Amino acid sequence: MDLATLAEHRSALIQTIAAVVCMAVAVGGMIARSREGHMIAFAAIIIAVILFGLAYLGVGGVPPPSGVAVAATPASGLTIAPQPPGVSAAATNVVPDPPPRLNFYVKRDAPRYLAPRLDAATSGEIARNQPVSGVLVPAAKGRGHFLQIEDGLGGRWFLRDTALSSQPRPTIVPVEPDRLVMFADADVFDEPDGRTIRQHLSPGINITIVGRTDDQMYEIQLQDGGAGYLRLGDGDARPRATIEPPF
Repeated sequence: MDLATLAEHRSALIQTIAAVVCMAVAVGGMIARSREGHMIAFAAIIIAVILFGLAYLGVGGVPPPSGVAVAATPASGLTIAPQPPGVSAAATNVVPDPPPRLNFYVKRDAPRYLAPRLDAATSGEIARNQPVSGVLVPAAKGRGHFLQIEDGLGGRWFLRDTALSSQPRPTIVPVEPDRLVMFADADVFDEPDGRTIRQHLSPGINITIVGRTDDQMYEIQLQDGGAGYLRLGDGDARPRATIEPPF
């Protein structure tokens, strides 16, 4: 049964119930001279009102048939909009937000991948401290994310997230020797401010020094392609080629 038929039935039922009420009032008027007549007339009116209420609520509560969505409009308040089979009204009204574009700096010279995975082909490198902007996408293989970058000419390439930083890189000066082995425990920080620990180094671990910052923090290469910072005291690390570690 469609909505138009339901509306017609509702109108007819309301008219019928109204006629019943009128008849009850008329009967009450005819026999109003007796007490029993008054009681019968009163009961008839009560029953008619109850029937009217039940009929109104029952017909008015019929839901729209499957495949029909109810949407609010300024003109009529409600309108019936047919939906394709299997598609809900809520789904057709939701427009997903585009992923946000994020700005980063490159921690160290990093390869440009042609796909978001480490075994993909590369096309050159992005220099250290270069600002980049793009959308983070999950790695197609393995864990982690890549920054998807559009070059404005139809080209697309990807940078590993471990090579990115929200802060520009500090100025560094090369140091010699740059290949050391740790002789003491040390914490590697994610940024040169020394606030967030990236990893811990134990004696016997080899490190490669990229350079030293103005505040005497050493920037080192990390195995995941990023860069970290640590402070080295006297005897904390020694050149690899000239010593035999005591372990």
